[in-house]
Amino acid sequence: MKITLDTAAYLDAAAQLVEQGKENIPIPVKGSSMKPFLSEGDTVYLVSASCDIRRGDIVLYRRANGRYVLHRVCSLEQDGSAVMLGDAQVGKETLPDRSSFVGLVSLCIRKGRKISRNSLRWRVFAAVWLAVIPLRPKIMRAAGLFGTCVTVQIKDPELRVISRQ
Repeated sequence: MKITLDTAAYLDAAAQLVEQGKENIPIPVKGSSMKPFLSEGDTVYLVSASCDIRRGDIVLYRRANGRYVLHRVCSLEQDGSAVMLGDAQVGKETLPDRSSFVGLVSLCIRKGRKISRNSLRWRVFAAVWLAVIPLRPKIMRAAGLFGTCVTVQIKDPELRVISRQ
């Protein structure tokens, strides 16, 4: 039996559970912005975003327009802002503060394999992938992982494509 759930309603419920202190809330991955690390059909598990978040972590956050986004932390700035970036993207999004963070991904199930946020595989991938941001489109095309890598510019709160590579 197949059950269809409204994504926004599911994520609202997951956000409430995380806020109540529940851990390891499963979230199915939708979309392609986190390729090649995560693909549609993978599952991530959320814990509270109040713990020690660091560069390279993956966070579920809510934009001002109410839309949920699962992206990697590119940097955490001294002024409290956070720079976010999807693994399949080269355009960064700056959040004014971390209050929009809903949950931190502590674990993912990728192609049937568990990968912990503290694992060497996760940390090395994050470090390398964040270091090669300008090269991502070429790397992904060469590897056949993604047809095009899209550069986006964030305008409060809309996304607007500014170039395709």
